[in-house]
Amino acid sequence: MLLKNLFLLAFGAVSASAAAAAAPGSDASQTLSKRFLRCPDSQYVSGNQCVNKCPDGSKYKSLLFSYYCDCDDSNAYWASSPNKCFCNSGYETYNGKCVAKCPSSSTRQTSDGTCKCDSSSKEMVNNQCINKCPQYSSRQPSGTCKCDTNKDSFNGQCVDKCPATSTRQTDGSCKCSGNKEIVNNACVDPCPTGATRQGGSCTCTDSNAQISGNKCDCKTGFETVGTVCKAKCGDNFERVEGVCSCKSGFDKVGDACLAACKNNEERGTDTKCGCKSGFESVDDACVVKCGDNEERKTDGDKKCACKSGFESVDNTCVAQCGENEERATDGDKKCGCKTGFETVDNKCVAQCVRFRDR
Repeated sequence: MLLKNLFLLAFGAVSASAAAAAAPGSDASQTLSKRFLRCPDSQYVSGNQCVNKCPDGSKYKSLLFSYYCDCDDSNAYWASSPNKCFCNSGYETYNGKCVAKCPSSSTRQTSDGTCKCDSSSKEMVNNQCINKCPQYSSRQPSGTCKCDTNKDSFNGQCVDKCPATSTRQTDGSCKCSGNKEIVNNACVDPCPTGATRQGGSCTCTDSNAQISGNKCDCKTGFETVGTVCKAKCGDNFERVEGVCSCKSGFDKVGDACLAACKNNEERGTDTKCGCKSGFESVDDACVVKCGDNEERKTDGDKKCACKSGFESVDNTCVAQCGENEERATDGDKKCGCKTGFETVDNKCVAQCVRFRDR
């Protein structure tokens, strides 16, 4: 120790003397500075200053007779020549850090540095571009796709599970056992003849029919005509060649069939039958009204007859001839005084007897 101190003291004195003899800034001065400058183990003298042995982004690590540089980036390694940190295989530099290289068929995004698959049908999973999971499925931690619980996987797609009592066919469809068909993911009986499936339920194609048991029957008020249901004919109607028509003895009045009017009757504005003008009802029959000077009998055939004091002349009731009168048999057949009578004050009186002059 004493010898070392004496050496340093002597060496320092000589160094000071030599430094004093050298002109500042001269080659001799720089040589002296380099020769007598002391740097820590992690640095070396360069010019007149200490410089790190390890590059930026790494730390100096001492070994027994050497050293190495430990890169700060865990995905980088140190190369002694050219004394730099390089990214490990499969990594590349992005924003000063070593990041995994984007897989083939993908591109690094400048906005956030992430890798995006070039194809819209693929997505990045575990640094690989693989097909996106199909609809109704989710990506599992292993990277595989799993269909939702109510779906089955078929040809890379998630499809509805086949309903109970049905089996999956080679084309992916489901087939029920027997003659049943699939409706709303259930096996059900087919619709009866004349009906079609609408919204999951069976409906008769004829709007005037309804399902009864396993067939379509006409609704109340309708009947089968050929192959369709038509409204039943009303009272006093009958179907002729598929069309409702009034029965014999009935007339079509509006939408109804009414009994036809009898002889000498006509239908009024109230649709009822009544005697025509000049006729009157006698015992439910319309007969000609009695003429002037006539009256109807109340019994028997109830025909019209001349009133008392009248008599029928050529089918006309005229006043009977008065006393001493008689009816002419030709011409106008009026009453006139009998022979031997003459009219006096509208009366027939015996003619006066004329006596001869004596």
